[in-house]
Amino acid sequence: MECELGYRLTDSDGNEFDVGEEAAAKLTSEALRISPSFGEILSVPYRDILELSGSDYIIRVTLSSGDTLTLFNLGYLYEDFLREFSGHRNAVILKDMLVQEKPRLAGIEAVFSYIGENGEEMQGGDCELRLYETALVIVPETGEIVRVPHSYVRGIREDDYTLIVETEFKEQIRLSMMGAKYNQVKNALNKMMNELIAKSQATLKQLLPKANTMVIRKAAMVMREGKAASRTDIESISGGLWRQLEDKLSSLGVKEEYDYLKSLSQEEKICIGFKRDLMGELTGEYVWFLIPIYGTDPRKPGNAVAMEAASAEGGARPHTSSGSLAGTSTPATTISAMSTESTTCCLRL
Repeated sequence: MECELGYRLTDSDGNEFDVGEEAAAKLTSEALRISPSFGEILSVPYRDILELSGSDYIIRVTLSSGDTLTLFNLGYLYEDFLREFSGHRNAVILKDMLVQEKPRLAGIEAVFSYIGENGEEMQGGDCELRLYETALVIVPETGEIVRVPHSYVRGIREDDYTLIVETEFKEQIRLSMMGAKYNQVKNALNKMMNELIAKSQATLKQLLPKANTMVIRKAAMVMREGKAASRTDIESISGGLWRQLEDKLSSLGVKEEYDYLKSLSQEEKICIGFKRDLMGELTGEYVWFLIPIYGTDPRKPGNAVAMEAASAEGGARPHTSSGSLAGTSTPATTISAMSTESTTCCLRL
């Protein structure tokens, strides 16, 4: 889409540093391109946009650089341009979120309301509803994509032809106005949630053959779709199950790294997750763990979360990276992956 408009760029302090009263804008598959009557072309990749909103015939774009791009003088093309702009950006975000995953159900017109844990609506309006194997995705007509992984869904209920999806974070997604598609969406969601639980149980049973059926069933609820679960949650189901998970790390070649990071951590907060059959070429058995490392002693590393991921069948790209555990006055301790099929990184808190 192309149209005539005006634009203004301001920095994080509100200082104006680029203005074009007359310019031509074009929406490509990857970026917004603005060609002023005089001056250099301005290209804004959709991935550089943190927030996109519109009101009173003005579109405001917050960039990752901290600058703000304001678009005005769109005239009667304002609504169409905002919708197309939002749609192109959402397409890029969706591609980044889901990689090669294909929707099982798409093109469902609906009205949604995204309610936060405080009970207030954070977003809402007309949308396209898509169901993927791993997530429910809401593509608003304008605004940010809402992606709800099935592994974070606590429950689904009905209320007068409205589906209410509740998450573990005490959020709600209310879906309505689906017409004849209502039952199709409801049945598809229910089927996919059941498939997810069954797949998680099968994976855990294969990984941990010594665990009994009821333990596997309970563990699958907290480790759905490969979600990493904490030691506290796992041991509340079975103390022996956590030991089996740790033993499994040996066969995957990351036990040495795990034991070292474990010695630096608060053990009850460690999380471990397993998954089989990822997307595209990433197939096989994968494991990852998250280890929080923090403390008040400036002579020791702290204030970090170390994460390691590894493939049992060499499906991951051979790569070794390192990260630092943030100390204070002392040199940072460096943690490096020892296996060519694993990656370790540390996030400073």
